[in-house]
Amino acid sequence: MYFIRKFNPEIHHRKSIRLSGYNYTRPGMYFITIVTCQGCKNMFGAKTNGKITLNEFGEIVQDEWLKTPIIRCNVKLDEFVVMPDHFHGIITLFPRSSVVVGATGPGNGTSVGATGPVAPTIPVAPTIPVAPTISVGQTDRPRGPKSCSIGAIIAQFKTQTTKRINQISGECGRTTWQRNYYDRIIRNEKELEAIRRYIRDNPYNYYIP
Repeated sequence: MYFIRKFNPEIHHRKSIRLSGYNYTRPGMYFITIVTCQGCKNMFGAKTNGKITLNEFGEIVQDEWLKTPIIRCNVKLDEFVVMPDHFHGIITLFPRSSVVVGATGPGNGTSVGATGPVAPTIPVAPTIPVAPTISVGQTDRPRGPKSCSIGAIIAQFKTQTTKRINQISGECGRTTWQRNYYDRIIRNEKELEAIRRYIRDNPYNYYIP
């Protein structure tokens, strides 16, 4: 069985080493985890009867994530989930010359922690763009990230969600997310299926002490 480290806010906010020398604009599939600022345990919703019910802030997070492939033509989304205090998602980068249609990928782009599944589209890529190695750990917020890199995509996502949330809350300058994010390069189908399953099961396994 493929092992995925369980989400732990005490681990996932720490600074750790990014995969040295890896080009994060390279085509491939990436598993992303982003955590809310410390102390914000129910910022995006709450768990009720084994399901996650999103509040207005959580719906903003979901909406902005779904905009990603609309804004960037070389991106396709797969399984994702908005949790009360963190976010998990799989994202695929294609070569800039590739044509990617639709907002969802082979995993149907299901938002298992939100209000329901997103309608699937026909996958346009028959195989996974394979990355040669693995990056496990947090990634610092990029300083001047390359266009269409994972860092640039996540930075824009965090900026837009924070801006919209602060407009509603009236708290200008409030931080929504921790400054780092956690990334993992998905190497093969086995890893992909294990991570999809982990994301789908996340609402059922979620617990806040």
